[in-house]
Amino acid sequence: MIAVYGGTFDPIHLGHMAVASGAAEQLGVSEVRFLLSARPSHRGAPDAGIEHRWQMLSRVCSADPRFTADRREIDRAGPSYAALTLAELRAESPDTPICWVVGQDSFATLPTWYEWRSLFALTHFAVVPRPGIDSLLPGELETALLGRHTRRVDDLRAEPAGRVFALNLRTPDISSTQVRHFAGAGRSIATMAGWIVDRYTHAHGLYQTNT
Repeated sequence: MIAVYGGTFDPIHLGHMAVASGAAEQLGVSEVRFLLSARPSHRGAPDAGIEHRWQMLSRVCSADPRFTADRREIDRAGPSYAALTLAELRAESPDTPICWVVGQDSFATLPTWYEWRSLFALTHFAVVPRPGIDSLLPGELETALLGRHTRRVDDLRAEPAGRVFALNLRTPDISSTQVRHFAGAGRSIATMAGWIVDRYTHAHGLYQTNT
C-alpha cells in the first residue's frame, strides 16, 4: 500500500511529521510520500516560494527513513490538483492500494476540489482528526461516502481505492501560521518545526514579512 500525504508545507513542522509517523504505524506501511502542493488552486499563494518549501521538505524527509519527498507537482506545469497527481500515481501502480492522508478540516472541503468525485476511483482516504473541528460534512460529501467507511486496514489493502478510514491520532497542536509568526519575529522554531527547518528559515530570512 502507498501512503501519500499532500500539503503546501509552508513550512513543514512537527505536527506534519507526527501525522506521517502515526499514519505509517496505523496503516502498516514502511514509507509515507510527502507530496508538495506547489501551486495550490484552493487557497492563496504560500508565503515561501516553491523551492524554499521543497528544500525544507526534502531535507526533513532525508533525515527519516520512513519519509520520502515527491516533487511531481513542482515539475508539472499548472495548478496542483490532487486528481492529476493521483491519476499519475495510479498509472504507475494500477493495482496497488493508495491511501491519501488528509486532515479532517481539508477532507470536509473535498467537494471544492478539482474533479473530486473521481478521487474515490483513485485512492482511499485516511482522515486525521483535528481538535476543535466540527465533524459535520457537507451533504453531497456525506452522500458520496455512503458505504465507504471502514475501521479495518485490511479493507484498504483488499481494494486499490474507494474507502475512508479514520486514523486514531493525537498530534501536537501546531500550525504553519504559528511557525511562520515565530520565524518572522526572529524567534527559534526548533520546538515546533525541528532544527532543520529552524536553521533553514533563519538562514534564508523566510517569513520576515510576517512580523
